Amino acid sequence: MLISFSFQNWMSFRDETEFSMKAGREKQHHERLASIPDYDLKLLPISAVYGGNASGKSNFVVALAFCKRMVCGETLPVPTFRLDNECASQPSRFSVTLIADNDKVYEYFFSVTKECVQEEKLVRYGTKPADDVTIYHRVKDEITFDLELSAEEQFRFTIFKEGTHNNQLFLTNTISQKVKNEDLQAVYRWFSDSLVVLTPESKVSLWYIYRHLNEKASLILQKLDTGLVSFVATEISSDDLKRQHPSGFLETIRNQLMEENTLELYVGHINTLFLLENDELKAIHCKSIHESMNGEEVDFSLGEESDGTKRVIDLLPAFFQMSVQNSRRVFVIDEIDRSLHTLMILSLVKAYLASCNGNNRAQLVFTTHNVMLMDQDIFRRDEIWVTERQNQGQSKLYSFAEFKEVRSDTQIRKSYLQGRMGGIPHILLQGPF
Repeated sequence: MLISFSFQNWMSFRDETEFSMKAGREKQHHERLASIPDYDLKLLPISAVYGGNASGKSNFVVALAFCKRMVCGETLPVPTFRLDNECASQPSRFSVTLIADNDKVYEYFFSVTKECVQEEKLVRYGTKPADDVTIYHRVKDEITFDLELSAEEQFRFTIFKEGTHNNQLFLTNTISQKVKNEDLQAVYRWFSDSLVVLTPESKVSLWYIYRHLNEKASLILQKLDTGLVSFVATEISSDDLKRQHPSGFLETIRNQLMEENTLELYVGHINTLFLLENDELKAIHCKSIHESMNGEEVDFSLGEESDGTKRVIDLLPAFFQMSVQNSRRVFVIDEIDRSLHTLMILSLVKAYLASCNGNNRAQLVFTTHNVMLMDQDIFRRDEIWVTERQNQGQSKLYSFAEFKEVRSDTQIRKSYLQGRMGGIPHILLQGPF
């Protein structure tokens, strides 16, 4: 689970900015809070981020995506805050406090410039402050360890330290070297597996729907009034695949999958999905079924469906994975309501929240402009966040929980649209063009 995320000198965010999933003292919707008794924590299952255009909502999402990709081994550009000349020479800083799949709390911090990683630290928190342990602390080329290591482990970690490139995270290098350390592996798994960041361009894994959600997806798409009778994804046998396509075409697809380092490739208006599984080329044929005026079933390709229907299909795996028992996925979704009707996204969010309770370990964080969701019957005040562009161009992120005058019966949507809580565009355009 995500406990908190702070970052600084990143794109439109100049100053240190903290986002938290810790529940405040208010009692609204307390039954759905995740309870972590060992650490005396109550965590939120959901947070919505609002704000005007160009206020920093997407930059907040991209910051989390940057952390994930850095940990997973990518070498990336570091876009600092460009409206202050001093920021160009300063590092960008990131800190993530999380609960890993071993149920321990960690804080992982790193600061990075365009040239190198300047600092990196991993701390494991105990249930008491006296039990806190700094796993390692790196300052440029120097790394110190507070763990009790055997002589063999000290030797291996020394080699890993010397083999870590200037622009590479030590955590990443140790995992690539297959080091067997519970703390390092647990934190890496959180970034690589538990944290999922979806942009408006992210596409669904139809392979996941084929394997797990074929019938469920069809039922949900019916209930969401998409016009579909059913959604069908079927695997094409290897023999049929060879008969339908020349060998040169299939080899081209295989090479493209390997060159782009991706597991999936859509061909033919996303009607066929090619993927590599255990180095074997597979294909999934996808189609949607509608009912004709005389009651007959009519096949459509997914490319013929509306943008809204395709967007729902893109989001369904996320909502299903968050809602299943024992899920530990943290989904961060930018522009969750793109191409979706207000009532449709409202229905999806309510369905997810209905599955949340004290044992829940999944979370959903999303950006949106949909003010119909801004309702205290749906959200707690500490679950609503706002980005706002300040006078000097820097972004600010804050929670509605900071407004002490907002009571549980306040119509926060009305207050927000009236500008009393910030986060709305200051539009000066009036009259005709």
